[in-house]
Amino acid sequence: MSNDNSDIDKNWSNPRTVRTGALYLGGFIVVGIAFLVAYGETDSRFWGFGAPAAFMIGGLGAFLQTFRAWQRGGLWPLWQGVGWALFILMLATLGLPVRDL
Repeated sequence: MSNDNSDIDKNWSNPRTVRTGALYLGGFIVVGIAFLVAYGETDSRFWGFGAPAAFMIGGLGAFLQTFRAWQRGGLWPLWQGVGWALFILMLATLGLPVRDL
């Protein structure tokens, strides 16, 4: 039985991928914060739902990248972590636009 696909033996150190994942996560956090600031200034629900939407889109993109990295045998756990972080931010901001109803 071949152990070629085992994640135990892989080298998980890849600074370029870590930097790409960090920039991806940071970019979506900046976009989400921009939506939250706009919501705070205008109190428009459009801007309020923008932050959870941005975090959801970013999370889905990160999970897609997780699958692609897994297929290549790359650093997929990093992308899975980025996806879950963005989904948690989505859930944390999802109730903000309806807090005054």
